[in-house]
Amino acid sequence: MKITKSQLKQLIKEELQKNLLEDDGAQQKVIMYNKGSYPGTWDADFSDGQDLPAFGQMILDLVAKGKNDFAEPGGLELALKQHEKGVQGGMQRWDSDVFGHYYDIDLEKVIVAWGEMSGYVVQKAPDHEETAGWGF
Repeated sequence: MKITKSQLKQLIKEELQKNLLEDDGAQQKVIMYNKGSYPGTWDADFSDGQDLPAFGQMILDLVAKGKNDFAEPGGLELALKQHEKGVQGGMQRWDSDVFGHYYDIDLEKVIVAWGEMSGYVVQKAPDHEETAGWGF
């Protein structure tokens, strides 16, 4: 039997959802993430259909809640100063690769911290090499 990539993705999602039921039978919200196909990018699949917010917005949300363990202190401080100056329209508009290259912000930690803060169970998806190219 031949299984397409989209069928495989659906089967994996269904199996994970079975395993992620809360004690009362309610479905947990889940984010599955992995590195994107371009350097400095990330892909994420939300069980509730949400799209991955801009990294700048996730960082601002985390900072507003007092969370900052996803970055080197000097880098985060510099990024926030540049945001306050309105550089390139503010952090919400910056390309994702800028955060790691210029500000020592770990985007994987941002996804995990933001997801957990937002009530999601956060899981790293298998690497593309492990799945023969299957991705999001």
